[in-house]
Amino acid sequence: MPISMVPRLNGVNDFYDDPPITELGYFVSQLIGRGAKLNCINFDTVYCSPALRCAQSAHG
Repeated sequence: MPISMVPRLNGVNDFYDDPPITELGYFVSQLIGRGAKLNCINFDTVYCSPALRCAQSAHG
């Protein structure tokens, strides 16, 4: 399934000032994803903020 993003006003340039996901944030998002998988929770769609760290969390 293709990933789509809501366009930002200045395109890719808007991501330059966004802080990336932290190591802890990445770790927590991985734990949540693994927990969902272990409990047979499936997602058809994921919605998130267009902020870089949020997109990184959703991508997994």
